[in-house]
Amino acid sequence: MPYFYCGYQVYECDLDKHQYKFYNFINMTNQDATGLYPQFMYEGILKLATGKEDLKFKVRNTPFPATKMIHERKSGTDAGTVTFISGVAYAMILTTICGQMVEERVSHLKHIQVISGV
Repeated sequence: MPYFYCGYQVYECDLDKHQYKFYNFINMTNQDATGLYPQFMYEGILKLATGKEDLKFKVRNTPFPATKMIHERKSGTDAGTVTFISGVAYAMILTTICGQMVEERVSHLKHIQVISGV
């Protein structure tokens, strides 16, 4: 099944006055969709308005450089932080499992299950 990146809805097309209005529905999972898909519609409108089928419309995408905040966030996450957070997560899981085992021993749930045939 092909991916769906964009859709158009033309809601006004006046060929006499050359006025065209459309909605552009963009799927943001494609990084190039926001620049390219409106361009496809603009190129189609210019071909229709000028009557030139060989008309080409070029788009150039030049992203802004990364900001200082992004560089700081990138340098702030090191292996020590990941190790610490992973250790805390594993300790919480282990505590939960052991706590359930102790609760089962104290309330004699295992004994009741054995007697009941479970």
